[in-house]
Amino acid sequence: MSKYLLILFLSFFSIPTFGQSETEKPYVIENYYRIKWGHQETFIELYKKNHYPIVRKMQELGYITEIIAERSPFHTPEPNRWDFRIRLVFKNLAAAFEEEAWAEVSKELFPDRERLKQEEQKRFELLLAHWDFILTPVNLSE
Repeated sequence: MSKYLLILFLSFFSIPTFGQSETEKPYVIENYYRIKWGHQETFIELYKKNHYPIVRKMQELGYITEIIAERSPFHTPEPNRWDFRIRLVFKNLAAAFEEEAWAEVSKELFPDRERLKQEEQKRFELLLAHWDFILTPVNLSE
C-alpha cells in the first residue's frame, strides 16, 4: 500500500466534521525535514530545483491553494530539531492524492527522468529524518 493511500485511509477516520463535507474542505499537510549538519542549504537548493517546480505547477492547476516554506532560525535539541518545513494546503482531500497528476506534471517538467531520480536521491541522502503531519481544523467558536 502506498504511503499516500495509507494517509488517505487514515484521514477518513481522524478528521472531525464541522458541517462541511470532508471532500470539500481544504486539506493541509506539513512536511518536516531534519537535515545533516552543514547541508541545509544544499538540501533547500535541490528542493527548489527539483520538487518546488512540481508543487508550483500543481498550484497553478488548482490542486494546491497555498504553499508556505519555513526554516527554523534556532538550534533545538536533536529529537525535536527540524531544519525545513513546507505546508501545502490542498483544495480538498482528493486534490492531495492525485498521484496521476503529480506524475504527469513531473514528467512534463523533468523529461530527463534519470537525472531527476539521481538529484532527488542526493536530496534524500542529506536527510536525518523526514515526517509529515496532516492538520485538521478545530472550530473553537462552537
